[in-house]
Amino acid sequence: YHGNEWLLTRFNRRDLAEYLQLVKALPRRTPERPLVTALSDNLVFLDQRLVNDQNRAAWQQFVREALRGYAPFTWNTPAAETSEQRIERAYVLWALGYSGDRDVIAGAKATAEKYMKDPSSVDALIADRALRLSAVYGDESFFNRVLDQLSKAPTPEIANRYRGLIPLFRDPKLTSRAIAYIYGDQVRTQDLPLVAASMFSDPSTRAAAWAEAKTRWADTEKRSAGTLGRIAASTGSFCDEQSRKDVEAFLSSPPLRGGPPVIRRAPASRAPSVPFTTTAPGRSPP
Repeated sequence: YHGNEWLLTRFNRRDLAEYLQLVKALPRRTPERPLVTALSDNLVFLDQRLVNDQNRAAWQQFVREALRGYAPFTWNTPAAETSEQRIERAYVLWALGYSGDRDVIAGAKATAEKYMKDPSSVDALIADRALRLSAVYGDESFFNRVLDQLSKAPTPEIANRYRGLIPLFRDPKLTSRAIAYIYGDQVRTQDLPLVAASMFSDPSTRAAAWAEAKTRWADTEKRSAGTLGRIAASTGSFCDEQSRKDVEAFLSSPPLRGGPPVIRRAPASRAPSVPFTTTAPGRSPP
């Protein structure tokens, strides 16, 4: 979880295989919410950095086994579920769905459909995870529905929930539409770093999002120079050597992109990730 064992693994001080074995061996009898949510977040973190088409099926099986017993693998509310258990279930479902579990994804889409028809019919946290998974694996029809729901959202909270879905679509055509939306007049400049971080963290959208960020850099600097440092810091999820060099070359080339503060922020945020991925190919999960 987010304790010493994870930190040692995260900063390349412990073998990844040892951490994954520890995850599988943890007792399930009375799990605490911080443990369950941290484990789920860590599995998504590893998914974004080490999982590819070749090991995807094995990773899905590992995630399912690693999370079994922490919460029911269902979108339907179990009888007598406490608020703590609901939070645990939401995180577990998110990690399972993100790994590509088809049953969980199908359930997410059904739950998202239910929420879109009647927001009061689904718990807000459960709805948030269902909508996010539906966006990650969504098609053009769902993208259009998100825009429609955003345009008529009755509260700022619901509007923000739908707005946060736009960067998550992995379909290349929808990624392009999302980028056009983000750099239009629909997203406030101060919110760009958060949106960029969302697209940078997913390998499926990272390249297109970074290419557009570079193209729009000068314009973003004119609108809000202070935003650039936060966008640069978001490149911390670029863990392969080629991407790291591209970011450094871009930020260092004349004219300096936002000045020395921006350059200083980017390498510092990326440093822990690069050795973690470059030294683990033989131990990639599982």
